[in-house]
Amino acid sequence: MPFYNIICPPGKPNAEEMRAIAADITEAHCSLTGAPKQFVHVIFSSYDPRAAFSGGKPSNAILVRANVRAGRTQEVKEQLLNRLTDIIKGNVSIDPKDVLVTLMETPGTNVMEGGVLLSHPDYDAQWFALHGRQEG
Repeated sequence: MPFYNIICPPGKPNAEEMRAIAADITEAHCSLTGAPKQFVHVIFSSYDPRAAFSGGKPSNAILVRANVRAGRTQEVKEQLLNRLTDIIKGNVSIDPKDVLVTLMETPGTNVMEGGVLLSHPDYDAQWFALHGRQEG
């Protein structure tokens, strides 16, 4: 279920950096939440550099929009936000002030993965058992 949309200027990150970022986000999400890797979706979108502004001035910011299943503790959410920020800064040459990360939560019952409604994270073990999917 988690959808990570990395919105960035054209050419930044490059293809190799994108692969590394996608792998790092997948590992971070799974290690913090226990979600299976196949459920982590990372999509890169570029924007027209003439159309990006921060504080009213042109910007080359990279924005990570993370949409995750609701029900995680505040501690896990903060760890995820920190890891996402570090992943971008560690893989792309960018001014740290130009890395923006936002976390949005969606109830599992509002998400269908492979034709099956998801559950609240507290019920993952039962969900995995019922639907025959592997954890982690």
